[in-house]
Amino acid sequence: MQWGVPLTGPDYSYEEALTDSITVIKELNPSANIVMIAPPVGYFGNTDKLSTEQDFGYGTIDDYIAVMKSVASNNAASFINMQEAWTLTHDNWSKYTADGVHMQKEAKVTYAEFLAQKLYEIYVGK
Repeated sequence: MQWGVPLTGPDYSYEEALTDSITVIKELNPSANIVMIAPPVGYFGNTDKLSTEQDFGYGTIDDYIAVMKSVASNNAASFINMQEAWTLTHDNWSKYTADGVHMQKEAKVTYAEFLAQKLYEIYVGK
């Protein structure tokens, strides 16, 4: 995910980049199963904001994730929102991350278990 890129619009956008990526993958392998995975919430210590609050000019992480979810839906791709793995706050970010972004061991385990469960649901069923 690259912040600072327009979400949608006439110039090359995040939405267009995601759509183009799926198109290329499907052209190379029409039977590919595509899973788009949105990142968990991060914390920006330099601004004391969560990624759900920080806007670098084109929206917060939630805005980018909404576009990702829409692109997945419009292109027959699966979608997993890793923000659902845990709730990051101003008070607990250091429990899950070493620096606001990179996960601590406990968070890696939680992330892996959550991702495995979601992939199981997608490919095997609930």
